[in-house]
Amino acid sequence: MKKTLIILISILLLITAVFMKKFKNIHHRKNVIIAGNTAKDFILGIKNLVIYRLSDFKGKYNIILAFLDASPQSNKINDIIKDNRLYTFLQKNKDVIWFNITKDNSNHFIIEEKTQKIDLSYRTLSENIPSIYNFKNLPTIIIINKSGIIQLVYSGYSPTIVSDILETLKLLQ
Repeated sequence: MKKTLIILISILLLITAVFMKKFKNIHHRKNVIIAGNTAKDFILGIKNLVIYRLSDFKGKYNIILAFLDASPQSNKINDIIKDNRLYTFLQKNKDVIWFNITKDNSNHFIIEEKTQKIDLSYRTLSENIPSIYNFKNLPTIIIINKSGIIQLVYSGYSPTIVSDILETLKLLQ
């Protein structure tokens, strides 16, 4: 009888553990950025006493958010905006805005609009950026369409990154 009770309790504990792990994974996936999700809103800058939020660009611009740090890969991402193909595309297409969001050595992010269409620059505490954007792997590039839907999440650096970004942006035209 005791043996049966111990086995039954063990099975119930195992089922509970499996259920809890599954529930935790479902909850965790809700806090992950994937293509098709709506981008979470946050302040991108303040200019002339006007606060600009990501949501303010909805319906007007396709947005590129490049989350960076001081790593060599992030430096490469920072330099790709100078790539002639990408630079030319961004200059010709007035409906695309690129923001670098760089984590500094303190608890801050520096947000800079790199396409010089609105000329925003802003320094904010990392707690002001939604936790969903707190990536473990930097650099990460996110392309958001005019409807506020994430089209591409690109983590790390690859030699094909410029082509991948351009392909995604051309599909949004």
